[in-house]
Amino acid sequence: ATSLKDGAAKLLAWHLDRALPYFPPDSSASDEGEADYSIDLSGQSTASIPLDGEGILKRRGISSCSTAGDDPTCLREGHTLYPCASECATRSCTPSVFDGVISITQDATEGCDVVLYTMSLGYDIEEMALETEFSDGEAQEEWKESTVCTLAFVPSESRLVKAVIDQVPPNSLEDRGVSQRSDHETKVEHLNGYLAHQGWVLILVDGATEPLTAEDMFLVKLSPARLFHSSVRKAMFVDENFSHTPLPDDAQFLASETSRGVLKKRTITGPDAKGKKTKYKLPEEPQRRAVLVVSPMRHIPDEDGHKMPLKEVTLSLIKELGLDPEQDYSRDIRAQQEYYTRARSLVNSMDLRSLDSFSRHRLEIKDFIRSRWIVHHLKLEEGHQLRCEWYKEHVRWNTHLDQMSFAYVM
Repeated sequence: ATSLKDGAAKLLAWHLDRALPYFPPDSSASDEGEADYSIDLSGQSTASIPLDGEGILKRRGISSCSTAGDDPTCLREGHTLYPCASECATRSCTPSVFDGVISITQDATEGCDVVLYTMSLGYDIEEMALETEFSDGEAQEEWKESTVCTLAFVPSESRLVKAVIDQVPPNSLEDRGVSQRSDHETKVEHLNGYLAHQGWVLILVDGATEPLTAEDMFLVKLSPARLFHSSVRKAMFVDENFSHTPLPDDAQFLASETSRGVLKKRTITGPDAKGKKTKYKLPEEPQRRAVLVVSPMRHIPDEDGHKMPLKEVTLSLIKELGLDPEQDYSRDIRAQQEYYTRARSLVNSMDLRSLDSFSRHRLEIKDFIRSRWIVHHLKLEEGHQLRCEWYKEHVRWNTHLDQMSFAYVM
């Protein structure tokens, strides 16, 4: 039997995880509503990290349960534990391949307003196809512009890293406390964050030449705030297979598009319905901020969200990624698409809807995007919540179509 105190603790833990499923904003949020999500959990005392449901259970000496097991009384939701390197993780978190580089990436991005970054992980990379212009922020700082830094996450054991290290002059190695005779692991330890290739500062990630879990593979792309210094306000991710060369100026411009100041009352001139030139008075508009900037999917079927043919969209997304819709329409992708189709049908069925037509809500899946590049606003709570919802939804499917997960979350 469960005691009253243990039962209350389990219930409180459930409510806390439901109310604050992701790492909450710090109490020192600015007047503009910006907060810091770059806190490295490994460098914090336990007392300074907000309590979560797991912490409540541990205080009572109650072992954690899992909905994946056979415990019918477990109140824990699935996918409540995230890698400690993810901005979504609370006090209870799991290790990942990025735990050893957080301090390095935060040091490398200190003083940067914007980070332009990419990754080539999960295989033994030999050469980076994606190129950029090296930037550490000094060029922009000279002109009092937003500073941009360029980073690339690559496996430390890869052939690429070994080739880049072999090209470092002996005197530069000595400056970092190593020599040509030092073993590879020692060189990686001393050179991590100090090597540049194709315009990117290389962040050398251990254990990343083999396929990664979905939680690790999509952490950099979808929940990156904890990887960067607190000075970084916006970050632009670019896929390693992107067909165009991303430049620091591109990241600087797109980052600036996430905010717009107050627009005062104004008069504009334009044609009316008959084509006659007419003056229009526009009211004042408040300040606007975007939490995310992406490009929309091309060739979206002309259907309402509750009727969108999801299988057709899924096959189009696969094709847009340069893959074969017939060969790459995997079991996991099919399961994700079919679940969304059935969930939409169930929610929209009359059996579960209010008799009051004004109270009815239809689940619409329509916001399909291309995610080869994404601009994140890292300091807004709404952006943090969206990134974590997207990350949580996507990693449970173990597919590469994060566009589908995004549309479902939206």
